[in-house]
Amino acid sequence: MASNVVNRKTVRTAVKTVLETELVGVGKPAQAIYGYQVADFSRQSPVIVVTSGGSRRGVLSSKELGDTAFEIIVHVFVLYAQNDGTWTESQSEDSLDDLEKEITDTLTDAFDSQNWLLLGVSGYSFLDPVIIGDEEYRHEAITLIIGVS
Repeated sequence: MASNVVNRKTVRTAVKTVLETELVGVGKPAQAIYGYQVADFSRQSPVIVVTSGGSRRGVLSSKELGDTAFEIIVHVFVLYAQNDGTWTESQSEDSLDDLEKEITDTLTDAFDSQNWLLLGVSGYSFLDPVIIGDEEYRHEAITLIIGVS
């Protein structure tokens, strides 16, 4: 009989779907979400990108429940500022802070509806400026730990 371990892609896709449903669209805090790295956002902001991190498979054969966990990285990108004053440094910082909270709230609320045994964050999130498609963005990477059976 072939084994059937959980695919990390399935968990990454579930995280993207949960966030997309609650956070992306008209009147919601994010303009777009992707389940993979993107080279150019075409000036969209804020943008959420959900990528795979590492995997921990633990014991692969046992009569007990396994201990598989995945790192899923949620990246938030917010345009830094516009020279014409229509989007300021302050708005950028506030938007990044608000989205971090919205992501945390959304995933916490979705925990019971998912097939996850554990949902946590691995340490502090990481913030840095990045250039995407010739635009400067504020970037935050939030590393989730999601345990599955």
